Amino acid sequence: MGLLRWRPAPSNAAFDESLKALDPRFGVRDVAAVAAEATLNGLTLAKQLPMPANNFSLIFRLASA
Repeated sequence: MGLLRWRPAPSNAAFDESLKALDPRFGVRDVAAVAAEATLNGLTLAKQLPMPANNFSLIFRLASA
């Protein structure tokens, strides 16, 4: 599955920075980084669903044993 890459619009980049200003652990995440972390924890990226306003949802499933 080809991962969607986050190419921030100026408003999304500003939103990301405002989240990071609240707490450096916050912010918009790169899909590849999230999927890699999920893999380390026994999950597989099953689906990417487009959402309004250039957003999307990620659906993860338990990896097969």
